[in-house]
Amino acid sequence: MNIQLSTMALAFVLLAGCGSPDPGSETRENNTNSAAVTSTTTIEPSRAPTLSLTGVGPLVVGQQVPSEGDFTADAAAPGSTCRLFTSTNMPGLTALAEDGTIRRVTVAAGSNVKLEEGIGVGSTRQEVMQAFPGFVAEPHKYEDSPSGYITQPGDDPRLRFEIGQDDRVQAIHVGRMPQLAYVEGCA
Repeated sequence: MNIQLSTMALAFVLLAGCGSPDPGSETRENNTNSAAVTSTTTIEPSRAPTLSLTGVGPLVVGQQVPSEGDFTADAAAPGSTCRLFTSTNMPGLTALAEDGTIRRVTVAAGSNVKLEEGIGVGSTRQEVMQAFPGFVAEPHKYEDSPSGYITQPGDDPRLRFEIGQDDRVQAIHVGRMPQLAYVEGCA
């Protein structure tokens, strides 16, 4: 009777290990000394950071430019304390800082960062207006229609979409006025 229970327990343990791997898992077979070894590794899906009214990742509106990382600044104009910071680890992102404090964060071509609503560079004007119906549309400073800006009204940190000639988002800016509306870097 003890042998029978032990055999059943062993069979249960062996069968429990034969189930299919969890979703999101990857099974790999490695050959070690001609014996097949199977291991299961859970692989996290890669996720792009999300842009919010506070910024993205370490780029936070109202805070200092992070000292860690590879953030580099452009050359400041004489007498100006405004600088544009970029990072090779965060392609397509730019932080506009005055006196070292981030005033605006921009997501542009080369970035896969999106808003929680799924809007990102390449989204259509229609998608922006459907997601943000209370935003105000205005003409572009240098380009003809359909280029333009779609801006969230108010003074707190706000969103501003830059729309190109193809009627798609070229850039998304988050920050406060007047820096939010700068069209030439620091001006």
